[in-house]
Amino acid sequence: MATDVSELRLNVRYDEGDGPPMVLLHGLNADATDWRPVIDTIGGGYRFIAVDHLGYGDSPKPLDIDYDTDQQVQILDATLVDAGVDQPFLLVGYSLGGDIAIRYASTYPHKVRRLFLLSAPFYLPPESFASDHFATRYLQVVVFQALWRLVSGAKKKDDLLYQLANGRAEEFAKAQLRSDEVPVRWDIMSKNLSNCIAKATFVDDLPKLDMPVTFALGIRDPIVHPDQTPDLKRLKPDIDIRRIVGLSADHFMLQNLPATVAEEIMRDEVRGLHVRYRAGQGAATVFLHGAGEDPNFWVPVATALSARGEVAAVDLLGFGESPKPLSSRYKLSDHADAVIRTLKREFAGRRVRLVGQEFGSTVALAVAAAAPQLVSDVVAFSPLLLEPSDAADGGDALQAEALATRERVRAMAGDVRSRAAVERSEERIVPLLRTGLNAVLAADPEQLLASVSMPTVIVMPDADDRVPRSYLKRLLADSRVLHVLEPKGVRWMPLEDPSGTVLLIDPKAGSAAEKAKAAPQVKPRAGLDAVKAAFTSASNQVMWRGLGLVVLGLWMLTLHSADSRLLAIGFAVWVLIEGISTVIGAIGLRRSGAAGWLPWLLIGVVSFGVAGLLLVSTRLNLTILAFAIMARALYVGVANLYVARNVAHTPRSRWILVFEGLLGVAIALAFVFGEHRGALLTKYVLAGYFIISGISGISYALANRKAIRVRVQRAIAGQANQL
Repeated sequence: MATDVSELRLNVRYDEGDGPPMVLLHGLNADATDWRPVIDTIGGGYRFIAVDHLGYGDSPKPLDIDYDTDQQVQILDATLVDAGVDQPFLLVGYSLGGDIAIRYASTYPHKVRRLFLLSAPFYLPPESFASDHFATRYLQVVVFQALWRLVSGAKKKDDLLYQLANGRAEEFAKAQLRSDEVPVRWDIMSKNLSNCIAKATFVDDLPKLDMPVTFALGIRDPIVHPDQTPDLKRLKPDIDIRRIVGLSADHFMLQNLPATVAEEIMRDEVRGLHVRYRAGQGAATVFLHGAGEDPNFWVPVATALSARGEVAAVDLLGFGESPKPLSSRYKLSDHADAVIRTLKREFAGRRVRLVGQEFGSTVALAVAAAAPQLVSDVVAFSPLLLEPSDAADGGDALQAEALATRERVRAMAGDVRSRAAVERSEERIVPLLRTGLNAVLAADPEQLLASVSMPTVIVMPDADDRVPRSYLKRLLADSRVLHVLEPKGVRWMPLEDPSGTVLLIDPKAGSAAEKAKAAPQVKPRAGLDAVKAAFTSASNQVMWRGLGLVVLGLWMLTLHSADSRLLAIGFAVWVLIEGISTVIGAIGLRRSGAAGWLPWLLIGVVSFGVAGLLLVSTRLNLTILAFAIMARALYVGVANLYVARNVAHTPRSRWILVFEGLLGVAIALAFVFGEHRGALLTKYVLAGYFIISGISGISYALANRKAIRVRVQRAIAGQANQL
């Protein structure tokens, strides 16, 4: 009798804890026990649900179904429904579990509040790749898909691989498959490889996902190569790509680095915001700064008012010392939810007065609308609430330039020349850009203000031309709880007139107002200036790296053949540094209790010996270096020629692929047949590579600096004109 998929349910190995649900999906040839260390590391605060996949652990193991993602998703959802999971949950999928998780999130988007994928295999079609290094990256797809076909068909063909697994290597196969039933487990593994992993649905599913998505992997992962992950941003620009470093940062991080995995999962779980300043006792007032403002914006006023009651200045989500989740959309609801969590944590059972500046005012109003039980009243200075017709105008300068800037972020993050620099700057760039696009421009002021039920003062300084004055006055005309004040002669009132600001917040705080007059002023700044600074920093890093490469290449060209020992010394020193780094990493693994530290320690120690040998023998040194260059050139050449011949649609012109392929093969052949000139060839090839790469990096950095300067200037001008 054929198996009825709708009747199947997974074994729920763990269902424990209280709080928001977190569903954990394990990898191939495993079961949910792999998640035990991660659950223990995260600790309380969640309802952890970890299931055994179909065919694994104590779940059913039918052999007459396909084990494709749609079947896996159907059975997983039925299991979660039976378990009473009735609120949106954090879905975490590792390896095979990641391929199931992304399909589940696409099928049931309303059930997943956040998706975290760890080392999930994916294989993109040629048209989804960027042009740089296309050939070598796409060849990896071809190789792994061929490998999965080989493994999947091994039993049916009874080839050597399966004969070994079911014969001489049976004990090894049992350990890897985690089963004594090799033939049965091989069938299940083969179907998962063929119908789930090899056919991973990233291209179809990733663009559909509305929830925050994080993709994390180790830099040493041989199955999911880190070089391919930037292309995921072409499918979903706001996906957060995480590259985890370390000796054990390979495909098996769930087993080798459970504490690191737990840390990465929790990085974007916003439990509250950073409280920058807190003082005083009595009725509480909480201050919220504007997007892009110095988080110390409210500290002088808060300090003056601390004698009248308890005050606290909070860093908004994505700013200051508060969490900066790169997977967040930074919608107004995200900002409001983070403030609400903070109020519940810091002022449990108490109602507070909220005071905001610009976007902080908008957040304060959103909090008051969403959680009126937490807020006594609101004072909103210069709220950023745009008229819907203006915010929806696709030709608006602010929106157009912000979108263009976001595209520049994506382009730089996907370019090998600037990827590392941009990743270091993303925490400054992403929150501000997404807040502008998804919170300021997407807000509905009419609905927001209509939802505020407690006393609220809207402060619109007459010199502040950023406030949409006439529009807000129309909205506030008939309100019984919303009142408008228009101070004269100021623009940044909390900075230019802190004394008057204190009296607007608390009319009885005369002594506090006098104290505020002596407070040091914080310099106002436009939020987009922070984007410009972050981009400039990233571009400068690329430019200086390019200059260094050009100088190194030119220096190498000046070397005479007699100076070839300098090349040898440089190579030996590099090997020595790698050895030292490996030994230090191995010691760190041992201290953390991670497995696999001893082989890395041995590799590091052997590297010391190799470095010493290379320093002694210049000829051996240069031979090894030449062989490495030859192998790399041959690989790049063959990859380019292969894709030029076999791939119908390529992101690069076919003639360029052919030229680069022939050049790579020619360089490799030159090393093979010009052995007596190996040192000379090595010098010229390395020098040429460094100079070309350096010039490319410099020109790229200069172009980016110019583009971002123009875009930010236009965006600020558009902001001033619009607001």
